[in-house]
Amino acid sequence: MTWQAWTQADVDQLKALRADKVKHKDIARIMGRPVSAVQAKWGLLQNPKPSPESITKPAAIIKPEQRKCLCCGGRFMSEGPGNRICGGCTDTVNELSHMDGVCIEGVAS
Repeated sequence: MTWQAWTQADVDQLKALRADKVKHKDIARIMGRPVSAVQAKWGLLQNPKPSPESITKPAAIIKPEQRKCLCCGGRFMSEGPGNRICGGCTDTVNELSHMDGVCIEGVAS
């Protein structure tokens, strides 16, 4: 069997045969297509890919806001919920982590 594009008539025939509870292997024989092609097309018809317009935006857009530093307790402008240590404390931790023999919680020397 050679590859064939699906026409609207083919799709209509596939839908009609599936509505009559005809098995994929029998549909493949009737339509002269591989079973895998029938299964794949039926799967796409049942679960179409969403259009770009139908994709929803994230519930919460991450935006900068004032947060409390988990290290010093001071307030700083955070880039998002994953940014909880201010720049000063980050610099201090980075400097200390490069000193010999220093081990800061979560930072190995």
